[in-house]
Amino acid sequence: MEQPSLLDQIMAELVPIILSALGIVTTAFIAWLTTWLRTKFKLEEEAAHSVALNTAVDNAAGGVINEMGESAVTTVVAPTSPAVKRAVTYVRERNPDAVAYFEIPPAAIAEKIVNSVGKQTAPSLKG
Repeated sequence: MEQPSLLDQIMAELVPIILSALGIVTTAFIAWLTTWLRTKFKLEEEAAHSVALNTAVDNAAGGVINEMGESAVTTVVAPTSPAVKRAVTYVRERNPDAVAYFEIPPAAIAEKIVNSVGKQTAPSLKG
């Protein structure tokens, strides 16, 4: 019977080690890929909540402008005004997930609405 060569002996010893290392690398890669995908989709979730919230704020500000009429253009809209309070309720009811995701208190929503009213009415002041 023929004696295995030195190369065969070395390969017989290395193959299990190489296969174990390959298994560890594969497991690590799958773990990294899973983490990366979770992070990517969380960012997409955050972006979706942000767009929904900003759209609701802009729509609520439009409601404030319609309700207040010309006074929304000529005066500073107070965050505590009844129209803004109703607009805050609108935003919270339309986007409860986004409000909860960002943990936004009603006062901060009111400020966002007032800022949006200012942005939407600013062009009408120019001329």
